[in-house]
Amino acid sequence: MMELVLLRHAHALSEARSDFERPLSVRGEHDAAQVGALLAREFGSFDAVVASSARRTRRTAELVCNALAYPLERISFEDSAYEASTGTLLALLQALPDTCRRALLVAHNPGISRLGALLLQRGGIELEPAQFLPLQVDIAEWSALAPGCARLHAGMSR
Repeated sequence: MMELVLLRHAHALSEARSDFERPLSVRGEHDAAQVGALLAREFGSFDAVVASSARRTRRTAELVCNALAYPLERISFEDSAYEASTGTLLALLQALPDTCRRALLVAHNPGISRLGALLLQRGGIELEPAQFLPLQVDIAEWSALAPGCARLHAGMSR
């Protein structure tokens, strides 16, 4: 069994030259740090962190990883995760090494919410900024990640 946390980036400012360069707001900075502290308390650590390379997801991942004591240089920033389809996000996770037992994916809506719905095989999932979805995934290797293979993480107190 694997563990997977899907996290939507924290609240971002709307004024920027491009969508890709939108920074986190003050509230977003605070929320990302708090989510990191909660994930550290609930999970302890992660074996892999994958994030979109957009400015707001990079910063969200950095703040979360600071709280997790996860080395920032080990974050895998992926250009393909920006505005990614569910299929692209799924492929990024399917490429994780099988030595990874617990992974965190930081990305954007609608892709990150749709991925959660696909893995759980249920509708109505709409992650808000800085909201995460903790999953237990019934697979032995990441390449087997597929629709319906996940359930909500039973150990979460939230």
